[in-house]
Amino acid sequence: MPAKHAKDAKSKQIFSFFFAYFACFAGKKNLKIIMANGNLIGFGMFILAAIVIALGYFVLKLPDALVMISGGAVLIVADMISRLLKRANQGWIWRKEFGGYLFFAPVWVFGIIVIAVNAINYFAVKR
Repeated sequence: MPAKHAKDAKSKQIFSFFFAYFACFAGKKNLKIIMANGNLIGFGMFILAAIVIALGYFVLKLPDALVMISGGAVLIVADMISRLLKRANQGWIWRKEFGGYLFFAPVWVFGIIVIAVNAINYFAVKR
């Protein structure tokens, strides 16, 4: 097995371990382990966004939509910084080797989805 593939396999094993650990930590007794395809960079970006969301919501007491939009922005910025550092390579914006990814998409796609859903929710709710 080439070194690159061995490193990817090890990264997936570690990612799956953390996913299963946090799911068990959340109190699920009869947990069915789901293999989450991703990499540690993407997992770290989601942890960073979760920290920003927790600080904004619990410490600063900001509105939900604003906090979630800032979490989506953190996902986009973190992934784009990671990818822009490797932009000389072909496919740098989409390929999983150049930034964070989870399941089937780069992390910045999830950031756009989070921002869109919360912006629509904020403006669609009648106040």
